[in-house]
Amino acid sequence: MQLFVTEDVEEVESVSAITGKVSSIITPAAPKPASAKDRGAARGGAKGSSPVAAAEPKRESTFAARERLRAERREMVADASRRTGESHREVHARINRLTGAPSVGKATRDQLEKGNAILLRDLS
Repeated sequence: MQLFVTEDVEEVESVSAITGKVSSIITPAAPKPASAKDRGAARGGAKGSSPVAAAEPKRESTFAARERLRAERREMVADASRRTGESHREVHARINRLTGAPSVGKATRDQLEKGNAILLRDLS
């Protein structure tokens, strides 16, 4: 039973295949397709709209960037380890010394980028 009428939710009834019990669930409604008028406004056709605001790409968060850089580093360290015969630990330690990072987990974004550049140069 829905107490308030809203457009952004819908009530869905489901029947359990095992017990046959009927239950109602309130879920977010599926997005409605944009009308031609809305699509024109999104392209900058409406007066007063700013096409610059729609063109700005989303910026990657620092956390996400560090995760991505660490993943790239893992792959390059594995390649360097196979090529040189050094252990992963030795490769990481060498790169950390060169960049001034205390460890890969505590490295800043700049330290990770510098370390990845060093590894890329060594692998080329």
